[in-house]
Amino acid sequence: MTVNVGVAVVTCRGKVLVGIRPPGSTLAGFAEFPGGKAHEGEDTASCAERECWEETGLRVQAVRKLYSCRLETPEEKEEAGEIHFWLCRLVKQQERFPKPTRPFRWLPLEQLAQEQFPEANQPVLQMLQNGL
Repeated sequence: MTVNVGVAVVTCRGKVLVGIRPPGSTLAGFAEFPGGKAHEGEDTASCAERECWEETGLRVQAVRKLYSCRLETPEEKEEAGEIHFWLCRLVKQQERFPKPTRPFRWLPLEQLAQEQFPEANQPVLQMLQNGL
């Protein structure tokens, strides 16, 4: 079975929404963007929007796909698939920086290099640092 993952890369005024993977999870302690597995019949843009809402409490809209790659699984028993990174914008910007739920926070773009992200994120991080 193929698994597709939608990831929301949410930017706002020179900052990006970043979280830390919890203890006990795959890649625990690594930085991450909000995202997760798409439901059956769900496209990855809608998945990224839904996952961002579920994980951070922030409503976003997918603007354009930034990057896709094969999903590398640490164990062979897991399903193969693809990960799709979507540039997203906040639907409502009533506050300067709406407060996301923990463990997500707004991180200045220049601080991204100080975080440890999974390898699949590297092309997206490069795009962010180069101004997309």
